[in-house]
Amino acid sequence: MGREQFETHGTGNDQLGLLEPELRNALLFRKGICIGSGTFPSLEGILFDTPLTPLTQTVYGRKPLSVSRIRAYRDAGYRTIFLTSGPEGWRSIAETFPTQGFDAVYGAAALSARYPQAESGTWGVGDEWMFRYALELLDEADRKGEKLFLVLLSTTNHPPHRVPDGAEVPPVDPSRLPAYVRQKSPEDTRAMQQTYRYSANALGRFVRDLRVSGQLEHTVVAATGDHNARFTYDPDGYWLRQMGVPLIFWIPEKLLSAEARRSVDTDRPVGHRDIFPTLNALVLGKTPADFEGRNLLAPSTVDLADSFFGPTSHGFAVGTWGAAILNADGTYECFRPNPDPERPEQLVRVSPCTPLMDRMARAAQAKHGLADMTVRESVRAAKTAARNP
Repeated sequence: MGREQFETHGTGNDQLGLLEPELRNALLFRKGICIGSGTFPSLEGILFDTPLTPLTQTVYGRKPLSVSRIRAYRDAGYRTIFLTSGPEGWRSIAETFPTQGFDAVYGAAALSARYPQAESGTWGVGDEWMFRYALELLDEADRKGEKLFLVLLSTTNHPPHRVPDGAEVPPVDPSRLPAYVRQKSPEDTRAMQQTYRYSANALGRFVRDLRVSGQLEHTVVAATGDHNARFTYDPDGYWLRQMGVPLIFWIPEKLLSAEARRSVDTDRPVGHRDIFPTLNALVLGKTPADFEGRNLLAPSTVDLADSFFGPTSHGFAVGTWGAAILNADGTYECFRPNPDPERPEQLVRVSPCTPLMDRMARAAQAKHGLADMTVRESVRAAKTAARNP
């Protein structure tokens, strides 16, 4: 769910489908950034807050890691399930994720067995079947009086882009994309827009069904895209746009009052690192550590979103103050939006950095260093526990 396609939705270019009306009741952060360079790095980054990836595919991924975000929910009495429309064997998740706190992992094989009419494709079944099963699991949990924590990973909006199950998609228009996006052929771009619309519509139907059934009154939903790497961008200052993904939260009023909702600044830059700190504060009452992401619902937070990935492998930081690319040698480069009103999305270099940019860049470096150290300590602890069962 990249930012460009999300923002170009409109008449003649339907990119959101049923998701559009559900956004009226959501907290929508349009200026989100991804944490990783692809699906698995972003998934591990969100679930483990790790700059080191792949983490769970190593031998240590088969040992319980204290950095898993999921275990806290299982410890709090939630049944924890990872559900994807893709194959269970992808990245060995069926083997490793149960070790990291998931009670069950369901994917395309389980969905195909449950819904024989689902068409199988390169990456599994259509996302609508994943969302359908999620609704059934939530219904079952309600009937049993159980607490349920679901992590869903959709796969339809992935090459080769093909809308499954003969689903009809309204007209899309590649020409709506901004000029700084260097498109593929019109046919390939249109196919990408069509699968994007299919997946966004499936998410919208899922949220709508939760709302209509009344379940949204006691269910928290968070949604985002994994990355925005399918398009090629103009290399001259548009790297931040290439990292762009929206963050969306549907939160029951009993957890976030209308007055508190109005005070949330949804126009600021945010990131994947902020998702679990926000959920943990909301659901578990936990305050994030200084090196973690932020609770986006808190009355005041540091004006700093950061990613482990970016123009360099050491990531970047962004806020209303501008942006900073972090380099391997400990240096950083600072940027601000182009003052040219015709190029507001372009970043231009600032040299020397302003004092505020210096502080924020150094803060991001410290946050990344502490995150790296925390993951390494978790791995060492897992190794020690394995040697001394």
